[in-house]
Amino acid sequence: MKRFGSTLAFFIGFLLPSFAYGWEIASFETRVAIHRNATATVTETIVADFDGESRHGLFRDIPIHYTDRAGQHFRLRLRVTSVTDQAGRPWPYRLESAGRYQRVRIGDPDRYITGEQTYRIVYQVERGAIRFFPDHDECYWNLTGNEWAVPMRQVHAEISLPAAAKQLRAIAFIGPYGSTEQLQQIRTTSTQVILDPPRPLGSYEGLTAVVGWEKGLVHSPSPAQVFSWWIRDNWVYGIPLAILGFMTWLWWVRGRDPQTGESIVVQYEPPDGLTPAEMGTLLDYKAGLQDVTATLIDLAVRGYLTIEVASTRWWNRDYRFTRRKDFWDDPALALHERKMLKGIFGSGNAAGYDTRLLSELEMKFYDTFAEVRSSIYDALIAKKYFDGDPNTIRTLYLLGAAGVGVGVWILLMLYRTSRGESVFLPEFIAAGLSWLAMTLFAVVMPRRTLKGAKILNKVIGLREFLYRADQDRVRRMNDPSLFERCLAYAMVFGVAHQWARAFEGLYTQPPTWYVGDWQTFSPTQLSHDLTRATSSMGQTFTSAPRS
Repeated sequence: MKRFGSTLAFFIGFLLPSFAYGWEIASFETRVAIHRNATATVTETIVADFDGESRHGLFRDIPIHYTDRAGQHFRLRLRVTSVTDQAGRPWPYRLESAGRYQRVRIGDPDRYITGEQTYRIVYQVERGAIRFFPDHDECYWNLTGNEWAVPMRQVHAEISLPAAAKQLRAIAFIGPYGSTEQLQQIRTTSTQVILDPPRPLGSYEGLTAVVGWEKGLVHSPSPAQVFSWWIRDNWVYGIPLAILGFMTWLWWVRGRDPQTGESIVVQYEPPDGLTPAEMGTLLDYKAGLQDVTATLIDLAVRGYLTIEVASTRWWNRDYRFTRRKDFWDDPALALHERKMLKGIFGSGNAAGYDTRLLSELEMKFYDTFAEVRSSIYDALIAKKYFDGDPNTIRTLYLLGAAGVGVGVWILLMLYRTSRGESVFLPEFIAAGLSWLAMTLFAVVMPRRTLKGAKILNKVIGLREFLYRADQDRVRRMNDPSLFERCLAYAMVFGVAHQWARAFEGLYTQPPTWYVGDWQTFSPTQLSHDLTRATSSMGQTFTSAPRS
């Protein structure tokens, strides 16, 4: 009874599509001739029975877009050479893109046909019919396609090799896409594989064969040919390469610093009266958090405030800032330094705070932080060290990078859609790489002027001195204030610990501008304490309330 039910269900599934569509495929014959140059000639003879309705013709969808095991897109290279009837008379046809398929639309739009009609489609497969492995080659081919909504009453297929094979192996699968049902009716000779399914194929069922043979029977494509195919299949990667080339050219003419022709000479003092924040910004184009916090240390060294550890609990370490003198009208201060002090103490005279805790500035200093950074940029532009605001230039290029990435994606999507093709992984990658190319250059597009490039050499010279200083050299310099005077500069350069080690045993008394909780004092202990302090300051200065 179960066998009867299964048989009945099969025949109902087979007959329903033909009733629904009014036609069916009486026979489908495929002959694949493999050539020594790894190409193949495919001849498909389709006999369509339009007995139930009048039609203009039919269309054959051949899958041509694939993704390999590495996730790379590749395109089957095929060329339709003829479409004829059983007598060799040509049928009118046109080729269309239909997603991942090459569609062969056959028939005259001004003419209706009925009854049995024969369509013989011949096409050359230039790439994709043969797959090459280290120990063998094989032909993996869908002989009928799985896109037919109507059934096929009879299917026959032949695959021919260019010469006799010693190790010819074949396996075939029948059924819907992904089916593991193996075809048993396979005959092989030394040069040919013949497949005859014992049953009709239902709608959306197909026949796929895998035929393998020993190496050498078919010539493998050369590396140059494989690379050429890859370029043609993945031409979208040329877009980010073109953008990378354009950005390289643009950087060369618009972003590259002028050449000074001067050598870097070690400097023992900050050049041109630059503050630590200005020097750090000149070095990397960024007025960063480290530059701002080092400014506070420099102001403390210069006597404008003291910094004291107010709480030593590791989970809640706090600092007390105490104003030591008025600052608002002090001509010795740069604008960003005055704004820094004003953000902490308010007015720079008796009307302001004398003492503030770092914790009191939480969620309140972020506007001042932005103003301080802006003032640093303005000062360097006013001194003609930068050819424009580096932060603005970076922002414009970052916005441009986002626009280019989105634009490339939209254009590629529209291009694929207009051709009836699907969007594949390379389009995503091309858009992402286009964005990345511009984003990377956004960092280096700010440019120093010739004056700025010359000062930069001196900045690098000072950094070299602070990094490589040793006790013998600083002892010979005999300058008691040298350590404190250059400490904030060493901090913006990231060499504070190296600078402190050079003064071990020479700088023995704790500073008056910083009161720590140490039991024994040393320059390296001070350096570690200041690193911890500026880290806490940075977190507080940039904290902002949630919107």
